[in-house]
Amino acid sequence: MARKINEQKMIEDTAFLHEQRLNSPIRRYIDKSFTPVTYFHINTEKTTVDKGYQNAVELLGKNSPMRYMKVENLPLYDMEQIVLQLQSDNNVLDNSYEGTAIIMANTIIPLQDDFFIIPMLKDPYVFRVTGVENDHITSQSTYKISFILDSISMDIKGRLETQTTNEFACILENIGTSEKCIIEKASNLRITEIDHMYDTITDTFMAFFYNERYNCFLGDFYNNTKLYDPLQSDFINRNHIFSKKRQLDSLILMDLFYDSRRKIKYEQSIYRFMERRNASKIQEFRYSVFIGRTNFETPFHRWMDDSIRILDIRRDLEQGGTWYQIIPDNMIEPIRNCMEVDNPIWNLIINFLSREPMDIYDIPLDIDDSLMNISGASLEAFFFTPIILYIINTLIKEHLIKEKPVIG
Repeated sequence: MARKINEQKMIEDTAFLHEQRLNSPIRRYIDKSFTPVTYFHINTEKTTVDKGYQNAVELLGKNSPMRYMKVENLPLYDMEQIVLQLQSDNNVLDNSYEGTAIIMANTIIPLQDDFFIIPMLKDPYVFRVTGVENDHITSQSTYKISFILDSISMDIKGRLETQTTNEFACILENIGTSEKCIIEKASNLRITEIDHMYDTITDTFMAFFYNERYNCFLGDFYNNTKLYDPLQSDFINRNHIFSKKRQLDSLILMDLFYDSRRKIKYEQSIYRFMERRNASKIQEFRYSVFIGRTNFETPFHRWMDDSIRILDIRRDLEQGGTWYQIIPDNMIEPIRNCMEVDNPIWNLIINFLSREPMDIYDIPLDIDDSLMNISGASLEAFFFTPIILYIINTLIKEHLIKEKPVIG
């Protein structure tokens, strides 16, 4: 019997992501380059001047009532020509220069008298927004701004910094998605640190457990055998644990054999337990194994590989036979009662399941070291590393959803 690979699901998942991208307001700019700028957006709450001030007040200076929110790495489109001009030593613009640019939806809503600078340029060119037009695309809007070169002065640049009340950063890969792309700079720095750690964990997990021949993860089991967990593969795929935005080589694991009860078994698994995030449902999560090559659909049978065991959840486990458990007995009570333990990995899991508010600052930046200290390619590392990665991803997504204020 031929091996059954769930190619249809792979195609549908890929097509869905592609459709999201096509339907995004960013669609018509995907193939264009952009210019990252540092943008100074008027803070309307902190600015102590009537909206009808126009040019009646000093915008920059010690007596100015204007206050700004600084956004680093904000992409402006359709500015390539001006950047090329300014990068040439033979081209210096004067204060009569005027230009236009596009600001994407779901970033900021620009205002007249916003400012921006282009960090890649060696000279302190300071540009001021003179007009804003809406450009409707699908259900959202982009904004076409008109701007002039206001000055070429380190002093003016310094005044902008002095009048800045809040600092933000733009996460480029979130533009055109449901996740916030403008976040506080401190949060962005923390997420960047977590992302570096996340990459270290995934690289280590791949090195220990990924089997290229079978395109799956195999843990070290007992008596020199390997363990394949099809439920873990489903968990990894459905939560995109080894997928990164802006990367085309994301890992998608194959469905190595068909099981009519797979969905039911998944509902009974530790992975569904983590997704539900309900500590009261804690159990040992018992499982049995069978020899992989006995299933004719699997590549283990085709390769006559006697070393692979496949994890299974059977209804008759209590009636006899050999079974194993994922959650150790000494962790059941701490998880159920949200008790602190002397183990950073389990503490992160317990806190995540407690339903108490958690944040990205609750993710230890040395959790990768704790995972490395779990005797190499052990079963504990095999089962819980993807779970830790899932927790990290979830907490970052939750932070991006709830973070305030959002620049308007």
